[in-house]
This record gives sequence, structure tokens and C-alpha cells, in this order.
Amino acid sequence: LKFLREAADDWSALARIRVGDLHRLLEAFQRAGLDLIPYKGPVLGEKLYGNYAQRIFSDLDFLVQPQEVRPACACLTAQGFRHETAVPPGWEDWFEANRHEHAFSHPTSGLYVELHWRPWQSFFGMPVDVRPFWRHRENICLEGKEISTLRTEALLFILCLHGTKHQWNRLAW
Repeated sequence: LKFLREAADDWSALARIRVGDLHRLLEAFQRAGLDLIPYKGPVLGEKLYGNYAQRIFSDLDFLVQPQEVRPACACLTAQGFRHETAVPPGWEDWFEANRHEHAFSHPTSGLYVELHWRPWQSFFGMPVDVRPFWRHRENICLEGKEISTLRTEALLFILCLHGTKHQWNRLAW
């Protein structure tokens, strides 16, 4: 029991740090004139359990409108993040037309961030345009600050696509 309490306390402390990271990133995106939607991670924990620390997460995921992908990548790079997705120069248009996300990591904090401009790659055969999701948002409060995220029905749809993309290989999905 002592071990479990300590593990829960350690996780809660890290989750609190990640929520602070989320707020800082949202502020940086806003300063850059970008409107990204956080989902999964602490946002999903708060929506499902009323406490973001009740859900273990390893990264922060954002929906980004297709026309804001490159500015959002530049914003993360300016915040010290490293681009983990290798896209050769000149292949950016192809990548964005055929793939669905860019991954970033921060060398100091270890934070991993994913920018999604669609829920999955185009070769899955079912195109999903994320742009309508900006009309299907609601606000939640994390650590005293309002965050705009997906309404429950839109989130459920995205999560079902995510689970399908990964062939439901984890019960948590």
C-alpha cells in the first residue's frame, strides 16, 4: 500500500508539471496566432474522471488545422522542442498530404508532443477532415485555467479512430 501511495503521489506530481507544460504551450500557440485543440492526456483524464491525474499519459496531443501545421511546428521548435518526425527537405507537402502527425520531444523536460492534422494516415481509406471539430468544443478547467477542448461526442469519435488505427491493441483505448 505504501508503494502504491508513493507511486500515485509521484504520478500526480508529474501530471501537475505536464498540465503546466500544456498551459505554457497553449499560451505560446495563442501568441503565435494559432488555435490548437488539446485532447487525450490530462484533458481526457479531467473529462473522464474529474481529475487529470487519474489517467496516466505520456504525451500531449493537439489537433491542428491543416493550414496551421507548419506554423505550429515552428512554434514548438521556438520553444526548444526537437522535431522527431524525419521529413526530408522538399517532401513537406507530400508528408502532410499522406501522413497525419508530427512528433516532437523536449530535450530537457522529456515532454513529448504530437500535432495531428487528421486522426490517421490517408491510406486508411476513410478521409476525416478535422476542421469541423473547431465548431464542436467545450471548455474545461485544469489547474484553475480554462482550456478549450473537444465536446464529448467529437472526442469519442476521435478516440474510436485512434483505437482503430492501433488495432485496439490496448484495453485503455
